[in-house]
Amino acid sequence: MDVKDDGFSPWRTVSRPPSARAYGENSCQALFQSRPEAIVRAWFVLSVTPRFREALRWLAANRKAYHVVDDAELAKASGTEHHGGVCFIIKKRLGIAVSEWLSQAGEKDCLLALEDVSNPHNLGGIMRSCAHFGVKGLLVNDASLLDSGASVRTAEGGAEHVQAISGNSFAVGLEVFRAKRATPSSPPPAIRARRWRKRICRRKCCWCWGRSA
Repeated sequence: MDVKDDGFSPWRTVSRPPSARAYGENSCQALFQSRPEAIVRAWFVLSVTPRFREALRWLAANRKAYHVVDDAELAKASGTEHHGGVCFIIKKRLGIAVSEWLSQAGEKDCLLALEDVSNPHNLGGIMRSCAHFGVKGLLVNDASLLDSGASVRTAEGGAEHVQAISGNSFAVGLEVFRAKRATPSSPPPAIRARRWRKRICRRKCCWCWGRSA
């Protein structure tokens, strides 16, 4: 008997979107408020559950698995002792293209381009500062680094206010800015910083920082 091959196999592996761990109370609160649909699974220690009542109700209503565990179990689940009492497994955000960011950015929106900056704690601190000062996006070599647990925890909620942007390479990303008549620029010495900032921030721009910044 001929068997028709329709491409279906019961043994085929189901493709799942890439995931990451997010932990830290402030970071997880901000993440839940910003994109609850990204949460796949959650762990809490009992002491933080009163402050996550809304999240717990949402997880139960949407049939998302969550667990109330002790500190040692949460350290295993999160992979760190610095979990802050909560850990989410989340779907990773994929960085948008430079051209897409430019098409939706406002006339005075600012983006920060980071060349060869990959330390998660540095990235988290930079995202926190970006959120505070209104920088709308980060151009990085690997957008997934901005969703690492250490980056998100260090950002203290700032990661939810900054768009991850990526391209084929850092240099290609800057060329797209030039082609669209945006303004890539590096910060000058402090003595001229105030005058430079007033001039450059009047229009859509990209600040470029390297590893030594």
